[in-house]
Amino acid sequence: MAEDSIRVTDAKEVKNWKVHVYCPAVCFGAIALGYDVSVMGGTLILPSFERDFGLVNLSEKELNDLTSNILSAFQAGMFFGALGSYYFAERFGRKRSLCGFTCLFMVGAALMTGSTGKLAALTYFFFGSLMICMGFWAMWCIRETKGLSLEDMDKLFGAPHSDELDEEAQKGVELRIENLEDAKGIRQ
Repeated sequence: MAEDSIRVTDAKEVKNWKVHVYCPAVCFGAIALGYDVSVMGGTLILPSFERDFGLVNLSEKELNDLTSNILSAFQAGMFFGALGSYYFAERFGRKRSLCGFTCLFMVGAALMTGSTGKLAALTYFFFGSLMICMGFWAMWCIRETKGLSLEDMDKLFGAPHSDELDEEAQKGVELRIENLEDAKGIRQ
């Protein structure tokens, strides 16, 4: 009976070291997204964020409107990046599309990194989050690079760790403020 069975071998493209390297790399993209989304939500409520961006004097309604607009831009970036990735991959090719969206991601990250003050929170941070998410989702959704992935790893690894980071950041901010007040008391 065993002699009559046909043995099917896998193609060499399936069983090689590159598959085992690329698959975890793609999965870490999902983890990075969960981490980004969670850190974004946690950062917006930090008192240091409100202080550094000059949002302390805003009313609760104005602050809620601003943070919801920032998060909406973040979500819109994900939507338009995923939607536009097909067109750009078909029109310009996979490699050029990935390079272009990587540059868009870096410009968005630079805008977000360099933003300070209330005006920056409205403009740079808003458009920076839009660009970052467009770049990320476009890179994530281009069909040929997606391959096999461990979906929803962001919920397992990204989000829980970012919550811990938010809590530690809050403790660190409170600690630094207390130390600063102690240092001022010593100098006087």
